[in-house]
Amino acid sequence: MVLFLRPTESSTIFLQQLGRGLRKCEGKEYVTVLDFIGNNYNRSVQIAFALSTLGNTTGIEKAYMRDMIRSDFKALDIPGVLINIDSLAKEEILNNLNNTNFNLKKYLISDYTNFKNYLKTSTYPTHMDYLNSDLAPDLIRFMKSRLNGKKNMSYYSFLQRIGEINIPLFNEEEIKLIDSISDLLPLTRVDEYIIIKQLLENDLSLNDLFGYNGRVNIDTLNNALYYLKKDQIVVNNSLNLSLITSELKKYLLDLIEYGLTKYNIEFGDFVSKFKLYGNYYKEQIRKELLEESTMFMKGTKFDVENKITYCFVGLKKDKAKEEKINYKDKFIDQNIFQWESENDTTENNSIGKKLINTKRVHLFVRKMDEEDGITLPFTYFGTGKFVNMRKSYVESKEKDGSIKKHDTLLFDILLDNEVPKELHFDFEIPEIIES
Repeated sequence: MVLFLRPTESSTIFLQQLGRGLRKCEGKEYVTVLDFIGNNYNRSVQIAFALSTLGNTTGIEKAYMRDMIRSDFKALDIPGVLINIDSLAKEEILNNLNNTNFNLKKYLISDYTNFKNYLKTSTYPTHMDYLNSDLAPDLIRFMKSRLNGKKNMSYYSFLQRIGEINIPLFNEEEIKLIDSISDLLPLTRVDEYIIIKQLLENDLSLNDLFGYNGRVNIDTLNNALYYLKKDQIVVNNSLNLSLITSELKKYLLDLIEYGLTKYNIEFGDFVSKFKLYGNYYKEQIRKELLEESTMFMKGTKFDVENKITYCFVGLKKDKAKEEKINYKDKFIDQNIFQWESENDTTENNSIGKKLINTKRVHLFVRKMDEEDGITLPFTYFGTGKFVNMRKSYVESKEKDGSIKKHDTLLFDILLDNEVPKELHFDFEIPEIIES
């Protein structure tokens, strides 16, 4: 048995302490862990964070954690593991969770400092340190969060804004380049980063870059180079900087290794255009399709020539139940997603005809738009086809207070791939009870 008596608000330290009881010992088949949190419910939220890392979320997702806490983490479905939170603690934890923005500066600094202390390093942890330790916080959260009203853009900018003094001194031009390269993370393709790596180490030769993970070719490289030039990271086939110092090169190579390694962990080898159940932002989807246009419909993108429709939907998990009653986009079961078109769509107008003529659907779903100021990605649920079309409508409140009805079309998307059980809880997929 392990008793937790040491007060800590660090999920890193909590996992360290838990690990003491998980060491195998002859004659011992299980460990009982009792954690006496007292009145420190902020600490208990950190413990909930630590336990949630065993699930399928990215970063801190409050809706997911609320569901986990209410269910005593049963959805983790780990054989032999039983987690129980007493009712009073559960209520206080949920109140704390609902009323706290965990991407505020004090929480980010706390998570960073705890990890730095865990590593026992006098300088800042490198990008790769966050991949080489199972107890590391989410580096992308540090990079995507806002401090002093501004998005950090990069790990370096984050370190500057929290007052870390043991960092290299880069000038404004160098920081701009670091920010631009960092803003490409997390990667859903490697082309931009291997081009940048080539430029750091040698002259750019696209022919030398083919074949990385079987997904790099002349088309993907040219598209990546187009965006690197558009974002002014590359100018005249060189990095947009007059001089690359050894210190900057060292920093950038660590950043690039992090990006490529994280990509290999999360994506690895796959055959289709998109990784099934991989996470994508809309602009990354556009790049995967080798497009140079930024145009998207509200929730759809059409490839009319090939009769393909890309659907982007949200489950609105951050909304109260009353607000979600009339929201029709949802999973019916592990094979079917119910999807509603945008407002003012009929069988006879242009949008309706494109939907009716669609032969293949690509479905992207996200649980909510953002969490505490950080935009969340879409998860790719693969291909399918529209079936069971029916007419529907939504109501909107006009400026004069009147209610206006808007025509919509409702479809079921019959998926080619059954959604695995480990995603059912997080994406609110009803379980089918067999008779």
